[in-house]
Amino acid sequence: MKQKKADFQMSLGMIVALVLAVILLTLAIAWMQGMFGQISSITFQVTDTAKQAVIDEIASSGKKVGIAAPAVTKWKRGDTGAYSIIVKNEDFVISKTYVINIVDQNHPDASTWLTYAKEIPIDAGGVLSVPLVIKPATNALPGIYYFTITVNEKGNTAIYGTTFFSLEII
Repeated sequence: MKQKKADFQMSLGMIVALVLAVILLTLAIAWMQGMFGQISSITFQVTDTAKQAVIDEIASSGKKVGIAAPAVTKWKRGDTGAYSIIVKNEDFVISKTYVINIVDQNHPDASTWLTYAKEIPIDAGGVLSVPLVIKPATNALPGIYYFTITVNEKGNTAIYGTTFFSLEII
């Protein structure tokens, strides 16, 4: 009789262990999918080191606007990338709002590939990094696209600062 009771306890323990193992495996798989999903959705991303280098350059020079991105990057249609636009408020007394506009004069439709904050408030004397997400259309024509970033103070038509970047679609 003791043998059967021990067998039942062992099989009950085995069932509990299997249920726990399945639950842990399911959680681990869900966590890994989340991690790889985030990584795979962005093909190109500016590094924190590159972003900090541009912020340092703007802080120590007379530049007001910069971009943390390679000069020319080869992209496949449909790839997604994240760069950073960096803007410096040179007024050390007043916080200001700046308006960002990005265009490619030769390919006006290319601006629809870009997602970024159109208006950004910056504290007095502050420097702000704004994400720029780029996703070329799947039907984009191959070639080099030259984008101009212009920044104006809100309510002022005079250009506050400019910078440029380009992409090569292959």
